[in-house]
Amino acid sequence: MTLKNNNPLVHIIHSYDYSGNRTKRHDSVHAANSELYNYDNLGQIKTLNRGTLNTNQTAVTTVNHSESWNFDQTGNWSQYTKNGTTENRTHNAANELQDIATHDTNGNMTLMPGNTTHGIDSSK
Repeated sequence: MTLKNNNPLVHIIHSYDYSGNRTKRHDSVHAANSELYNYDNLGQIKTLNRGTLNTNQTAVTTVNHSESWNFDQTGNWSQYTKNGTTENRTHNAANELQDIATHDTNGNMTLMPGNTTHGIDSSK
């Protein structure tokens, strides 16, 4: 815990499941920044909700940020949703992300999702 004038600035407690996945991030100083995470049977993250936790810390009562992921049969993200905006993703037979990314002839991603102004220099 970090203190300033004997008042906590930050006090965060993380909780994990038996597989080591973080299930909760409780922020006791800034309660609206607490987070809950859920995973599928393969340990892939399914949801993240940020906001104020309920009394039992099992749900977010006031969500101020949310993300969710859906996966295809090979574990690729087929759909990603952030704060209600959904991005559908497709992959080719080599599991390379298509539509919203481009690859060079070696299969390296040269333009990533969310990076529309400049690509990655794969020559470095």
